[in-house]
Amino acid sequence: MNNKKSCWFLKGLFFECCAQSGHCALWFGRDLNTKKGCESVSVFKIEEGYINNVDVGGLVLFYLRVGLGPKVSEVVKGLEKGSAYVSESATGDQRKVVAPFASRHIGLEMLKKELGVKFVRIEIEEKQHNYRITMPHGQVQMEKTVGGDGKNPIMMLNNKLEGVREDPRMAFINNFTFYTTVLWNYKDYDLDLKYKNVSGCVGDFIIKGDSDTLNYYDDLRKSSW
Repeated sequence: MNNKKSCWFLKGLFFECCAQSGHCALWFGRDLNTKKGCESVSVFKIEEGYINNVDVGGLVLFYLRVGLGPKVSEVVKGLEKGSAYVSESATGDQRKVVAPFASRHIGLEMLKKELGVKFVRIEIEEKQHNYRITMPHGQVQMEKTVGGDGKNPIMMLNNKLEGVREDPRMAFINNFTFYTTVLWNYKDYDLDLKYKNVSGCVGDFIIKGDSDTLNYYDDLRKSSW
């Protein structure tokens, strides 16, 4: 048995979109207005950070998750299935730490079925604060929302993830900004998903923790099943 303690600290830019028209009710602590769980994409552009003392700055993590919700109370019980993708530019040392990290953190650890982790080319293009994210199995196009002044974006204060910064399974999101996802699609593992004009958000993220804290929250989650 390997008892070596692991630790991590990551920060960068966070993107998320899902299948909901309008902005996702789960961000507001409300149940979805559907009878089935939602599909979503989460992307983490790591600007700086490390996993087990290995520098992983510059890498991108792309997650596809199926079966989120539909009730807020059901989120902690796990998602139906999902997959993860990591920048193919990762070095050998980076791959050794990022692959297991991607399997157990930021949502995949709560999956009832993990479809896999792949290293692929992931590109993020930005133009006037609008974003296009592409990889071989899907793409996301997001446009910022604009408030009543006609120039500044619509933002959320005190979002639902601001209260879980001690939980190493979660990303602490700051500067949460609403976006419209003009389109996103995904095709892999026998899934073929296509959505237009749905929920989206962009923000700054921080993920930090260690294996001892992770085990504590894993045990806490299991006790709630």
